[in-house]
Amino acid sequence: MVCATLIAVTASASPATARATIGPSFARLDLNALRTQAGLPPVRRFSGRLNRGCRQHNRYMAATGEFGHTERRGSRYYTAGGARAAQRSVIAMPQTLPSAAWGDSVYHRIAMLQPRLRRAGFSANSGFTCMQVLSGVSRSRRARTAQPAIFSWPPNGSQGHAPTFGGGEYPDPFDDAPGAGELGTPITFNVNGPWRYWPLVRSSVTTATIVSDVGEPVPVSVSDMSAANAAYLQGGFALLPRQSLEPNTWYTATASGSINYLSRSWDFSTSTRFRTGDEAL
Repeated sequence: MVCATLIAVTASASPATARATIGPSFARLDLNALRTQAGLPPVRRFSGRLNRGCRQHNRYMAATGEFGHTERRGSRYYTAGGARAAQRSVIAMPQTLPSAAWGDSVYHRIAMLQPRLRRAGFSANSGFTCMQVLSGVSRSRRARTAQPAIFSWPPNGSQGHAPTFGGGEYPDPFDDAPGAGELGTPITFNVNGPWRYWPLVRSSVTTATIVSDVGEPVPVSVSDMSAANAAYLQGGFALLPRQSLEPNTWYTATASGSINYLSRSWDFSTSTRFRTGDEAL
């Protein structure tokens, strides 16, 4: 199973943002701004059919009080399009932009930054945000890379990232960092490569470090193919700082290991350097 079973991120948003009408065109610009920063191709379009499915599922959740990835067939609010969207989307509350809903997350962010995502659906209505991310992952050869490629978030050289993970994601990243009292901003890595069927890709991390520019190491847990939440990684992996990072500080995160697809394996070594912002972010 992949991210179809992601339950929710509870995003924080101002009352004005939560009440605002955010259309798919604006949401696609917001999503593609993140993807551009990560070095990823843009999502080309938000499909009207997929947008409608998300809108229907948001209405279902608002009417029934059932926040999740299913719709009961016996409910008067059930729709076939909404049920499909429920299973193929990331969802959040309240209604907001993709960057606000899933930027501070692990598994939802990995789904949003899937390298082969080319078509999606979006709706922010009825107090919820829904974006279909499984229906539009390309299977074409053009979406592949000749060799394994790794895309990090935070992007290399970027600044202003929250020092502390805000929480509110299910599945819970703390499950992959047992015993941690808090987490620093999660560092996620999406992968692409020559493989045909991306859900069969698995990443295994053998070494991982997070170190500040003044040489202070940060204890780290790894979310990869051996972790509790491996099913939600879409072949990628994440480094989870086991404490809050210092504000306004540069950090370098490094990881090495292997990317595995059926009987093939590729060794990798990757890093990203980023700067945190103020504690209040």
